[in-house]
Amino acid sequence: MAVASDRNLLYGIMAWQNGLITESELLAGLKAWSFEKNKPLGEHLVAQAALSEGVHHKLDRLVNEHLDLFDGDATRSLAVLSSANGVSDRIFEHVEDPEVQQSLTHLCSPKSVPETITLSGPEALLEADRFQILRELALSEQSSP
Repeated sequence: MAVASDRNLLYGIMAWQNGLITESELLAGLKAWSFEKNKPLGEHLVAQAALSEGVHHKLDRLVNEHLDLFDGDATRSLAVLSSANGVSDRIFEHVEDPEVQQSLTHLCSPKSVPETITLSGPEALLEADRFQILRELALSEQSSP
């Protein structure tokens, strides 16, 4: 049931992004939810004392509002949570539930984006078709500002 997984992951990430729970509380909640999916993630977080009942209900309303922006599509809602990239790899490593891992594919993984791109020399820049060398600078031109 990927829809429930998407919504629960959305709930957890929004709680984490807003500083309502820690990363370790998110991971523990998702692990508990993956073993007992008849209960929403929010209820697991309340049972673990990571959230109060009142905060849980407010967050649930916030998640519903967020879903309304995307016509109830939790997959699209997850896709806009770009700041979740930092935690998505750790969730993937710690929560071995196929539904949760499938939901994580809707987030952009930082592993798919290279940290640095190494280019060497003007030839590499020309190959990228981004820059064009107009003229070579003489050493005397380079040393004076």
